[in-house]
Amino acid sequence: MKKEFVVTTDLGSVSGILGRTDVPAARRKSALLVAVHGGTVTSKYFDIPGYSMIDAALAAGFDILAMDRPGYRRTAALDDRPDLLHQNAIRITALLPRVAAELGLPLRDVVLIGHSMGGVIVTTIAGLGPEWPLRAVAGSGFARFLPAFLKDSFAALPNEYYVDVPPDFASLIFGPPETLNPDMPEASLVMIARVPRSELIDIGTGWADRAPELAGKVAVPVYYKLAEHEQLWDPQDMQAFADLYTRAPRVESGHLRAMGHCSDFNKTGHLFQQELLAFAASVTSPVS
Repeated sequence: MKKEFVVTTDLGSVSGILGRTDVPAARRKSALLVAVHGGTVTSKYFDIPGYSMIDAALAAGFDILAMDRPGYRRTAALDDRPDLLHQNAIRITALLPRVAAELGLPLRDVVLIGHSMGGVIVTTIAGLGPEWPLRAVAGSGFARFLPAFLKDSFAALPNEYYVDVPPDFASLIFGPPETLNPDMPEASLVMIARVPRSELIDIGTGWADRAPELAGKVAVPVYYKLAEHEQLWDPQDMQAFADLYTRAPRVESGHLRAMGHCSDFNKTGHLFQQELLAFAASVTSPVS
């Protein structure tokens, strides 16, 4: 079962997509996957037809919750702050038990999945240490140092809460044409949204300063990978960032071959999803 939702909490409204698996009991996993999207996109990033992480998770026996981050779709926005990604992590940490309760969803064995800015946010959540049962973190499409040309481009955007990214930005989030099916990138356009400007500034400034301490406090297993054809980050920075997870009992890192930034949407995106879900299965248990 898969459905879009909007719930009301004491912290404001929250929208997103909920998936409850219907595979036989023997194949169900105890973990709840919580997927956190990046910037300029909504929770629909995880549910593009033919490329859906949600569908893959349901087939693998997981329940999955993809919440729209603050300020996206119908999730209440945060006040503007220079550390807006950090504030996203704090708010999502507080929202998760509230949303789970509203949806009648057991909150157990949580595995956080984050892409791009979402990877920054799930690392931050894990580093801050939530009170709910976090079992692992899986992130892709982010590193520590944003290239100077992107920082300059973002800094030149209008000083407004929401902005449109530069026109050439879309060309940076996909791999070379030979890595894509004919329906991409057009099939992904349904996920596009305006982005809070402070997120773009924060990922190029404050995040780089916070990253070592936060990643160094993550004390659960970590899956962290960067695409071979990544254009928003330097693929050569992958290992340096993976090495920041000094307390994690296990770090599965590497490059996602023949993929661009939006790794789910490449021809081999299903292989990435299968690998990530295998990681999630390895750190949790079947439902007894």
